This record gives sequence, structure tokens and C-alpha cells, in this order.
Amino acid sequence: MASAALAQPPPAEEAPDEPRYLRVVRHELERMGVDAACETEGRARGTCTFTHVATEPAGRWSVQLVVSDQSHTVYLAVLDLARIAPNGPSTDRRLRALAELNWSATGTHLDWDPRTGAVRLAAVQRTDTNFDRRAFRVLLRLLLSRAERFAPQLAES
Repeated sequence: MASAALAQPPPAEEAPDEPRYLRVVRHELERMGVDAACETEGRARGTCTFTHVATEPAGRWSVQLVVSDQSHTVYLAVLDLARIAPNGPSTDRRLRALAELNWSATGTHLDWDPRTGAVRLAAVQRTDTNFDRRAFRVLLRLLLSRAERFAPQLAES
């Protein structure tokens, strides 16, 4: 009779100078057909970036994934999803729209930088116990589909 320990797959091999799950993130991105550039920023942090091009509605956004052994997370973010001027005439109305979208955005969240006006859409996957490949793919798809849905609602109108 095989023990439970033998039935589990071996842990993913990691390069000694990169975060534990960076290689797995690269592999999953390749599996999803995403052409990302990944770099290590020391032993505990790595970043993958790519551009997501939406079809309906048309849009193009930079996406950044940060794999951190220090915080035991993979941080996924669509950068510059929109811009809301800090002191513009429609700022209050547009920030209210952002807050309403945030209320319905279970699993993701919108952030606004009052210094630059940049709006990003982000999500976090915990990796303190393991890396769930399926959850990663689902979370990335959710993030990108929400970006496509939210961008027109956050646009200046």
C-alpha cells in the first residue's frame, strides 16, 4: 500500500536565485498562451509583465505579476486601466463609479492613485502553503475579463 506522501507529485523545481513559484508562473502563462517577460529581482521576488489586448471593447493594458517569497503571494495587476484626474471636474462622479464597481468585484479590487490619477485592477493569490495552478489561471482570466468590462465604465464620459 502506497503512502499518501508517495501519491503526491514532487514539488516544482526552483532555480536557486529566484522565488519559489516563479518558474511555475512562467509555465502557466505559457500554457495560457501569454507571452510574458519574467525577471528575478533577487531571491525573494520576481516579476512577469505582458500586454493584454482586448477585442470588445478595444483596449490595451500592461499586466504585471509579482511573485514574492517574502509575502507568500502572487500579486496580479492590470496597470493604468483608467485615469481619473485628481482635481478634474468629473473626479467625484468617476470615483463614485469606481467605488460601486469595487463593491461588486469579489476576488479583485480597484485602486486609485491620487497623485497620478492611475487606476489599477488587482488580485492576490496566497502561496504560503502551495501554488494552486488552476486557481492561478482562473484568477488571471477573471482579472482580464473584469478589466475589459470595467474599463468602459471607468472611462471619461
